[in-house]
Amino acid sequence: MDPYMADTEVEEENLDKQDLDLDLQPEGDDNDWVKNTRNFPRISPFSGQPGLKVDLPDDPSAFDIYKLIITDDLLRSWKLETNQYARTIINSKNHQLLSNSSRLKTWEDCNLG
Repeated sequence: MDPYMADTEVEEENLDKQDLDLDLQPEGDDNDWVKNTRNFPRISPFSGQPGLKVDLPDDPSAFDIYKLIITDDLLRSWKLETNQYARTIINSKNHQLLSNSSRLKTWEDCNLG
């Protein structure tokens, strides 16, 4: 057996699946490693339909894909957290340590408009 072959490439006909150990362990003096799958859960073959599960136009734009990931709820959350963080810094004792050119000196709340 090739010592550089990955354990996923081990010829299965040479292995009795009931005799494999959970952890990788050397077998005998030849230093071949095998993986024990005896305690692995039995997983049924994948039977789902591959592909997108959302409605998109036939020729989706980058913005169509973007809107699937960056939702309005996510944008509202970012706006809220950004504004709260800015107010926390502005109202803290460390506000006086900000440089005169800091954008927090002239902070205006973010909006979604």
